[in-house]
Amino acid sequence: MKRIAEKVKDLVEVRSHRNLSAFADSPGEVLLTYHFTEFTAAVMSDWLEDLARTSLGRGRVRVLTGQRGVGKSHFIGAFSAIVSQTEIRSRIPEASVALSAQSLRRRKYPVARVRRGAGETLFGELRSAVAAVLGTDPELLGNTVDDVLRSAAGR
Repeated sequence: MKRIAEKVKDLVEVRSHRNLSAFADSPGEVLLTYHFTEFTAAVMSDWLEDLARTSLGRGRVRVLTGQRGVGKSHFIGAFSAIVSQTEIRSRIPEASVALSAQSLRRRKYPVARVRRGAGETLFGELRSAVAAVLGTDPELLGNTVDDVLRSAAGR
């Protein structure tokens, strides 16, 4: 068995890690524990630069897909940390991502975290998440996805 473990070390870098599950609770730790690969650094840089180019009323949509357990939630957590916490942008461990983060405005971008399973419908969960960020009653945001997004953009 020991020979197999040694051979694995020839193929991959074995690192200790902490299992994070509440990504919104400690954004600094989420960012510092995220392991950027060449690919994920390129994707993160692209997302940050795209956000920096986005103007009011001209939103953008990004989709992140992958198999269970590949790190989608951690990637989104790291992205959220970078955009919502200006004070940790200087601690981004990956140089290309740090450079892309400099293109962001020097303000905190609001991040709505939609928690699947927290409501009866996906729309209800979206409306609740946006209402929490805006500090308002979900019912005041409208009855369609378009209404909710327009309400958020207007604030």
